[in-house]
Amino acid sequence: MDDHALNLLEFHRIKNNLKEFAFSPGGQRLIQNQAILTDGQKISSLHLKVDAVKKILESGTNFPSLDFPDITGSLKHMCIREAFLEPEEFHSLFRYFGASIQLKKFLKANAAEQTLLDDTAAIPELNELQSAISRVIDRDGKVRDSKIPELAGLRKKITRLKTDIEKQVQSYINNPDYRNYLQSTLPTLKDGRSVLAVKANHRGKIKGIVHEVSSSGSTVYIEPAHAVEMNNEIVRLENEYRQELVKILKGLTVRMAERADDIRRMEETVSLLDSYYSRARYAVATNAVMPENLPSLHLINARHLFIKPPVVPMTIDLKEGIRVLIITGPNTGGKTVSLKTAGLIALMNQFGMQIPCDPGSGLPVFDNIFADIGDEQSIEQCLSTFSGHIRNMSRIISKSTYKSLVLLDELGSGTDPEEGVAIAMAVLDHFIEKKCHVLTSTHHGILKNYGYTKTAAVNACMEFDPEKLTPTFRVIMGIPGESYALPIAERHGIPETVIHKAKEYLNDERTDISGLIKSLSEKHRELLEEEERQKLLDRELTEKLRHSDLKELQLKQKEIELREKGLSELKSFLSRSRKELENKIREIREGELTKEKIRNVKDFLYSIEEKVNDEDEKIKRHINEMDTGPDYYLEPGMKVRIRSTQRNGIILRKGRKKSWIVETDTLKAEFNEKDLEPQEPPESESTVEIYSAGLNNDSTVGIQLDVRGERLEEAVKKLEKQIDGALLRGLREFSVVHGKGEGVLQHGIHEYLKKCRYVKDYFFSTPEEGGFGKTIVILKD
Repeated sequence: MDDHALNLLEFHRIKNNLKEFAFSPGGQRLIQNQAILTDGQKISSLHLKVDAVKKILESGTNFPSLDFPDITGSLKHMCIREAFLEPEEFHSLFRYFGASIQLKKFLKANAAEQTLLDDTAAIPELNELQSAISRVIDRDGKVRDSKIPELAGLRKKITRLKTDIEKQVQSYINNPDYRNYLQSTLPTLKDGRSVLAVKANHRGKIKGIVHEVSSSGSTVYIEPAHAVEMNNEIVRLENEYRQELVKILKGLTVRMAERADDIRRMEETVSLLDSYYSRARYAVATNAVMPENLPSLHLINARHLFIKPPVVPMTIDLKEGIRVLIITGPNTGGKTVSLKTAGLIALMNQFGMQIPCDPGSGLPVFDNIFADIGDEQSIEQCLSTFSGHIRNMSRIISKSTYKSLVLLDELGSGTDPEEGVAIAMAVLDHFIEKKCHVLTSTHHGILKNYGYTKTAAVNACMEFDPEKLTPTFRVIMGIPGESYALPIAERHGIPETVIHKAKEYLNDERTDISGLIKSLSEKHRELLEEEERQKLLDRELTEKLRHSDLKELQLKQKEIELREKGLSELKSFLSRSRKELENKIREIREGELTKEKIRNVKDFLYSIEEKVNDEDEKIKRHINEMDTGPDYYLEPGMKVRIRSTQRNGIILRKGRKKSWIVETDTLKAEFNEKDLEPQEPPESESTVEIYSAGLNNDSTVGIQLDVRGERLEEAVKKLEKQIDGALLRGLREFSVVHGKGEGVLQHGIHEYLKKCRYVKDYFFSTPEEGGFGKTIVILKD
């Protein structure tokens, strides 16, 4: 990535901010040294891992408190021949091993992204090394000499001798014969030995070795003769203790060195996981989202992270095929900030960071990002502003490709306006021919016209409040902007006569296009507002249509249930009637045919007929209650076919209740709306697929939905139908088999489930049932 652009866009500040969110020194170093990626697959993989950690953070699950000291020096030290680690270094290793296992267990229990779990599994478990350290070093980093036989005896002797020396020194202090000779009644340590602070004029009263004299000469520090031998013995014992300890530490260091590769792999993996974690925390802190991979820039409400609040978000939306965006507007209106925002977001995306935009934002992957922003003047190199820009432009032209992003601030400035504009247009022609992605700002009016005449270019302006003469910092796509130089100059105190003269010169040089620009701005603003209203209406209509479809499906289901219930009751009635009829026939055959028997048979047959009529009336009544009219739209002037007569006609007007007056070739008559059907359905009519949820053998709803091999759009449609059918059927849990693959289906289905208001919870199945290739869905009651 171009270093000049990185410096201009201040990407090092992003890295520094990101490092503050890391939990380990290794993670901080890795972030500092990581390069900006240009491989789309690697960027996508990194984004998925970061997003998986972010989901853990947003789920409310508490991330464990992790203690990762810096073990880089210890790793190098342990591999040196005859070298050994000190207790403090072993203590750091012990803490690092423990925190690594803690991190591994937490991510295995909470991470959903398989590639993140693969990285987690790479952490080696060094329990035996941790146990070996704990036998020598305690949790506070102290040597466990009381537990080690070689050291325990020596430590006891040293402690006993120190106690004897303290008693010896204390005897001088407590002795009234010596008390007047002492400057202090408290024992003092010098060079690790207990000494007495004796007044200089009484130094001969206490025999011993003088260790030090105070700066004033009034105090002499004397080690009593009786304590000298004991202190010498302590020195000998402590030296012996140190030799024994070194043997133990060397042996323990050898064990560590034998597993140095595993320890190094542990540190590298932890640092890598830390880099994901810091990116996820930074995304949560900045309200960032995972970007989509799109063919062109589509940044919704993008925010520059270095601007202090309140920040006015900007939207840059380049349609596919547009390669050049020309931004115009007044000074201090935000043109340069817009370029820097887009460039910084592109760098963040390719560094695996989520971007400070609204959901749905995305951009391409660039092979390089170039920038020519600000004053390129250099006194040391004898470069003027224009020369500096041209030198930088030459470098960009030679190195950029069709996959590059180029940011050009004040293109064509710093020289004669006519020549500057000519160079600017030629440069843009070159980039369009090369198919680079270019964002440029300018004040030149001719370049505004360039944006209209080139199909691969589009204008944009920084919105400006003409009444307050202040910028709003919003980007308005599709129209050029004015510089407002004269109104701003007038507001800042330039005399009115000067402003008037400037307007005269301006009118002599060009036709007034301000009115046209203002008119375009107003029209564009009205179109944007209307577009927003239409989007809101579309969302409302889509939701209403969904509820309407669901209601219709429920009615269809109720109708089928009633028919099935009626059929069941009818079968039961026929079964009972058949038995009674068989009994009547048996009675007639067995005995003499009498009037009473004949009357009984007639009464029985009449009761059957009456029952059938009652059931028929019930069914008609239920159907009338559920009748919602035809599933098509009727209106006067529509050509229809009359089902009962099989004739064609034209609707004249609305009749009584649910009827219409229809004219055929020979007559005018009133027909029920259900007896009419359109000859040709209206073009705008949309057909709604209705299916029965779980009521027959053709049901599309089951306890498992398999979408493997489907495109994401088709898979989401099937999932939506599955949820609707499950709600009608009363099915509260089902599974979706999406497979593992590259994770596109898995991620898209999870995004839909996350936003669906009918879903209570969703999670991956157990490894035995499919693991990350299968998702369990729980619906709300």
